[in-house]
Amino acid sequence: MKIRTVIIVFAVSCAILVALLVVERNLFPVFSSTKRTTASQAIWEQMRTLKSLQTVRYIQKVVFPYDYLDPELDFDVILTTLRRGKGSVNTLLSPRERDYLEARDLAERIGLKFTGRKREFVVVTAQILVGIDLENLKILPRSEKSILAILPPPRIADLAIEDPNPATYPYPDIPLSPSHWKLVAGLVERKLRERPLESSILASARTQASRFLTTFFQQAGFTEIEIKGALDG
Repeated sequence: MKIRTVIIVFAVSCAILVALLVVERNLFPVFSSTKRTTASQAIWEQMRTLKSLQTVRYIQKVVFPYDYLDPELDFDVILTTLRRGKGSVNTLLSPRERDYLEARDLAERIGLKFTGRKREFVVVTAQILVGIDLENLKILPRSEKSILAILPPPRIADLAIEDPNPATYPYPDIPLSPSHWKLVAGLVERKLRERPLESSILASARTQASRFLTTFFQQAGFTEIEIKGALDG
């Protein structure tokens, strides 16, 4: 699938940053105590109420239907597999084949020309926020000055499809009805959510979360801080 990443911006969500700073101020009296177990438990409870920490924002542009029409696949072969096979579409077809079948079917239903000399396409822009689920963040005290935090795997925290603006849309204009556009946007959003995040985005999300939490714990009074992923050894 040739989904194009246009720009990646690494930044902690301002709303979450403000919320955590408020939490920090509320916890300072606790950190003045030598009972670090109580302090770490307080951090845990406060962070859980924030739900998520958004660390990476990026934009992806999807060219529908061509980003799903893998040229190495044959539509007739896919149909033959479905006719002769026993089982559901999910068991008979690979993810790439399912993408191909769904995109082609939708393109035909909404009247997009994707074969022959004239080929039409729609560029769908998605704003994606990736972060960590703070409800699954584990905070483990080791001593009065030492703490361990185990990060859950990064995930898509929010995904929004931009409505095309005819005044700024730089691609050939394809007259789609609002209902047809909604169908295309819905398919693209679902496919983006189903698609595993790229390793570079996962690494960046972990790095940004680790940096922010390290600073947070340092300001809370801890001097030995270890932050690792849930799958790390």
